[in-house]
Amino acid sequence: MNLTQSPLASVLPRLLEKGILSALDVRFGRLILRLSGSDNFDLFMAAALTSHDVAMGHVCMDLKEIESQCLLEAENGIPELVCPAAGPWMKGLKQNRMVGKGDTFTPLVLDAEARLYLHRFWQDETSLANKILSRTQMPFPEVSRNRLKAALARLFPRNASASDYRQGAAAYIAATRRLCVISGGPGTGKTFTAAKILALVSELEEPRKLRIHLAAPTGKAAARLKESIRLAKGFLPVSDTVKAMIPEEAATLHRLLGSIPGRTDFRFFEKNQLPADLVIVDEASMIDLPLMARLFRALPEPSRVVLMGDSDQLASVEAGYVLKDICGFAHPSGYAKETTEEMEAALGLPDGTIGLRKGQERGLSDCIVSLEKNYRFSETSGIGRLSRAAIQGDADGVMDVLCSEKYDDIRWVSGKRADEYQEILSAAVLRGFKPCLKAQDPQEALNAMERFRILCAVNKGPFGVETINAFAEKLFQGQGLIPAGALRHGLGYRGMPILITRNHYETQLFNGDAGLVWSDPEKGLYALFSGTDGKLRVVPISRLPEYETAFAMTVHKSQGSEFDEVFLILSDADLPFLTRELLYTGITRARHRVALWGSEEVIRRTVSRKIRRRSGLKDALWGSGAP
Repeated sequence: MNLTQSPLASVLPRLLEKGILSALDVRFGRLILRLSGSDNFDLFMAAALTSHDVAMGHVCMDLKEIESQCLLEAENGIPELVCPAAGPWMKGLKQNRMVGKGDTFTPLVLDAEARLYLHRFWQDETSLANKILSRTQMPFPEVSRNRLKAALARLFPRNASASDYRQGAAAYIAATRRLCVISGGPGTGKTFTAAKILALVSELEEPRKLRIHLAAPTGKAAARLKESIRLAKGFLPVSDTVKAMIPEEAATLHRLLGSIPGRTDFRFFEKNQLPADLVIVDEASMIDLPLMARLFRALPEPSRVVLMGDSDQLASVEAGYVLKDICGFAHPSGYAKETTEEMEAALGLPDGTIGLRKGQERGLSDCIVSLEKNYRFSETSGIGRLSRAAIQGDADGVMDVLCSEKYDDIRWVSGKRADEYQEILSAAVLRGFKPCLKAQDPQEALNAMERFRILCAVNKGPFGVETINAFAEKLFQGQGLIPAGALRHGLGYRGMPILITRNHYETQLFNGDAGLVWSDPEKGLYALFSGTDGKLRVVPISRLPEYETAFAMTVHKSQGSEFDEVFLILSDADLPFLTRELLYTGITRARHRVALWGSEEVIRRTVSRKIRRRSGLKDALWGSGAP
């Protein structure tokens, strides 16, 4: 095969120049051609485009979606490049030994719906779907119905309206199923419900002491889960014996699964499963497909698994939109008749309180609860109203809130005046981070850092993370709070907020962990992180994995964190990745106040656009008719 004589030679430079493919995609496509022993251009493009889609967060490439799509216009005598029709493309790929159906190993896997996968992603998706569906069909844990009803009545007293049953329903499902998925936004009581689930299951299994694990994707999220459980534990109406059975430790998923330094696999896997009776995982929306698949492979079948998260949030940074796919269209579809009757009886609810769905068979829908009542943001809260309008795609509603003067927790900077933006950004940076840089105590500095954050939609450009971080450093250098040499030599400085950008198993620091650079006369510069045990973790600067300055961070990387106040900056131009989920996630990182910068046009276009990640997981779990 001579690539210089194939169509590749004429189109590759343009594909790279226009960003349709990356250099890595091209190398992968060339590798597949070399292994196949052919110069099939359609095979090259299929492999390279699949590699590209995975890098963009998709699990697979959909041939039907891009069939007949023009990738390159005709130029300088070179004809246009158009993707083949899906039918002929599929037929040609099936005849190549590099493409299979998954029953034997091939680098690429093509399913019946014209989805093309890298083999490991097809394997992860298939494995996860099978593990989840298997849990919905397992025999239920044996519990005393009378004890269950009495415990639920004590933990979830009927002092609210009958319609506010969902926290109790979540506890019922967690106690009586092998899988429970709890979805809800910030302030809906997910972790408080988790504490009651821990009490309920521990009481029902008493005197047997359960092997319980609490986990989250990042160290920060694990620390928040631990603190929430610790605080809620003191208010639980259960015996001291039961309280003693509730763990107060939480780990990152990597630590839970037993990360091995220098390797990408884990100590616990399908053939050496985690000793566990109950596993509760928070911030599940952040978990990508490969990690979720590894989690479920590592869990023994008799164990109970509770996933908690906000399915309306942004998708994970890496491949997949796993929590969203798991939740599917479960929320409006209700429960099977038998499940509904049993749940209403256990919770003491009037008949007909809980919605029914069509069909009598129990399934995944019977394992999912959507928490809707918000205990943090009232109906009159600006943050609450703005976030609801954003995720519902109501652009008029979003603008009504932003233009209203009755919400003191919302501020909109329209982006019409560049000088106004600079003034507001300067004031926000000084107010938000000056206490961090002037703090005398490291814990005081970390606490100050967690009260305010600038969130950006993009990394680069005038409104991106890199520019704003440089702006903040220059501002503080002018105030005398950052030594001049620190920036010139890239040494770091006391009070510098940092964000880990690569997993590092030896130090147990993972992508998304936030920390602070500190110094003292004896140790010099070092980094501090909040440990899941509540103590400060000290890591020498020389041992840190890749990190970046974090006065500003992307909305994506803010998932799992909350701040008292957020300054959310959109782009000055409409971009395809500005979505309602991004806006919703940024807004809901704030506990008390949000300032939003962006023009009305950009905001409206953002609200109109939804995230879409190509995957077959939703179809595998819910059937191809799922909306």
